[in-house]
Amino acid sequence: MPFRPNRHRIHRFDWLYWVLKPWVTFSFRQYYSRITVVDAHKIPVNLPVIFAPNHQNALMDALAVLYATHGQPVFLARADIFNNPTQARLLHFLKIMPVFRIRDGAENLSKNDETFQACLSVLHDRHALCLMPEGNHGDKQRLRPLVKGIFRIAMLTQEELGESVPVQMVPVGLDYHHYQNFRRPLLVQFGDPIDVSGFLPLYRENKPKAFNAMRDILAEKLSQLIIDIRNDTFYDVIHELRFIYTPHFVEKDHYSAFRFDKHLTTQLDQFAQEQPEKLEPLAAKVRELKEGTEKLNLRYWLFRKKAFQSFPFLPSLLLLVLGFPLFLYGLIHSILPYWFPVRFIRIRNIKDPQFHSSFKFVLAFLMFPLVYLLFFLASLLVLPHFWMSLLYLLSLPVTGFLAFNYFILLKKVRGFLRFRRMKKRKDPYLMRLIQMHDDIIQMVQQLVTSPI
Repeated sequence: MPFRPNRHRIHRFDWLYWVLKPWVTFSFRQYYSRITVVDAHKIPVNLPVIFAPNHQNALMDALAVLYATHGQPVFLARADIFNNPTQARLLHFLKIMPVFRIRDGAENLSKNDETFQACLSVLHDRHALCLMPEGNHGDKQRLRPLVKGIFRIAMLTQEELGESVPVQMVPVGLDYHHYQNFRRPLLVQFGDPIDVSGFLPLYRENKPKAFNAMRDILAEKLSQLIIDIRNDTFYDVIHELRFIYTPHFVEKDHYSAFRFDKHLTTQLDQFAQEQPEKLEPLAAKVRELKEGTEKLNLRYWLFRKKAFQSFPFLPSLLLLVLGFPLFLYGLIHSILPYWFPVRFIRIRNIKDPQFHSSFKFVLAFLMFPLVYLLFFLASLLVLPHFWMSLLYLLSLPVTGFLAFNYFILLKKVRGFLRFRRMKKRKDPYLMRLIQMHDDIIQMVQQLVTSPI
């Protein structure tokens, strides 16, 4: 029997959802090393709100909005993930509704009318709705063309409510330090809301012009909140310089690094468009440096003299030696939920890298509690007192987290030793890469300080 949800009630307060949301957002927070939320105060209160984030990382984009906002927002997602009835029920519980695209079959496009009507109900009752205005996710850090669905929903709602209750469209910029890797920083920025009621006169006169005007304004606001590299020829070079050049000036603060990156990529993008010949020598060096560091399995931080010289090698080595028993304890208890999601992606041959972090998060979200619960139940059969089993259970997530950080520190120490050893014996290839790295810094410095 097909699943027939009542979408017009999807935004109603759900107690079970209210209970589970803190656990989901807590788990999401653990997936990233830091989550920085900027300008959340710009979200309007007691008004119908449409969140419009850029879309580059599949499910994680929706979870980022969920993490950074209050309440129980409703999301739209592509319709093909609703094909399984059980999965459709779960998605409905998560307040996600389907949107049919032309690739889903022209005969299915009429089903969007039901979804659009449900969206009107959400906004009419002054709840939050989240749509990805790009329509699909991409693998490059740039804003793709915006689809008209979000503007159609906004204007239909505004027409129904009239000018007295202005619908607010809030641009949301999401910046991931790395799309796939665990424990990397995430930045969520809210832009100035767009008052949809201001477009109502134009909409009544000419709907396409109103949609185009809204699209242009939203695109401009979103572009300001994300890294938006437009040039194709030098895309890889401009993107890579975020990790080569920026850390020389900004190290840990993701928001400051984003602002630096935004200025840097905008300038280089402009050079690429107007004076591409100035980027050719730089591009050759950046591509060769990237290839060389990958070949030697080295990281860019080793090439920064300040970072290399300040690395606490001896304390790190001592910490590795003394912390090995704790690492082993955490590894034994946590290796399965750490390892299996990565293995699952390889077995299923999931080729779209933008889905990798989503699969990792969902599988880890399910597996960590299950594995720890099984260890806890087994301990009840072995340990003489319940409080001992409880302490044992509490130790598992802590030591699992420490084991992961131990592994990262181990990789840094190994990389540091390999780099220092090669540098000490003046390995010709490494010395060439070091000189190339220094040349890149100087070349970029000259470019960004020179007039275009």
